[in-house]
Order: sequence, then C-alpha cells, then structure tokens
Amino acid sequence: MRWHLVCGIVLVCSGFFSTMNVESAPFTSGNELVDHMKENDKAVAGQKEVDWLKTGLYIGFVGGVYDACDGAFFCASPSEPTQGEITAVVSKYLKEHPERWNEPAVVLIVDALKAAYPCPQQNNQ
Repeated sequence: MRWHLVCGIVLVCSGFFSTMNVESAPFTSGNELVDHMKENDKAVAGQKEVDWLKTGLYIGFVGGVYDACDGAFFCASPSEPTQGEITAVVSKYLKEHPERWNEPAVVLIVDALKAAYPCPQQNNQ
C-alpha cells in the first residue's frame, strides 16, 4: 500500500512540474529517456560502441517505476514479466509516440505499462 502512495506522489509531482517553466522541469524528461533508450537499443543489438551509463539509467529508471507503480496504475505482477520484457514494452511505446517525448519520463513509462498490462475492472458492488 505504501508503494501506491509513493507512486501517486511521484506522478502528481511530475505533472505539477511539467506545467512550470523550464528551470523547474521534471528530473528526467521524456526526451532524455528516449536518448537513454537509444543506447539500450544499441546494447540489445550487440553494437560495440554503447554508452553503458545511459543504458543502465534506462533499465534502472524503467524498473524503478515498474516496481513502485505495479498494482496501482497497471497490473503486470500476475504475469511476472522480465526486466527485458518491461523495457521492450516501454521502448515500443516511446517509438510509437514521439509526439509525447516532451512529457515527464515517469508519465510515459506508466502510460506504456498501463497499455500493456491493464488492471482488470473491479466490480462496484
């Protein structure tokens, strides 16, 4: 339950910061996330010249959002996807939605995972 609160606070704060001026931009922007994703793509493809720091930041950031928000905004836990599957889902989403790259990275990751792992509708009885 505590993770739901943390994830909610992160999403609210990133939405708040996205409405402010450039000096108050979110910690990680979508454009920065895409830059890191491109390095991860190179690593996955087996290329020799890879910025491993950016690759690690991409995998870590996506994994952190997944760990913090699973069950609150998306429901991937029952299928237990691997780290590779999770990052592939986010990468695919980012490539399909370049018009959103100016948004906060955390929002893009949550939206990608929500699309891939929707939560079942709950009965309101």
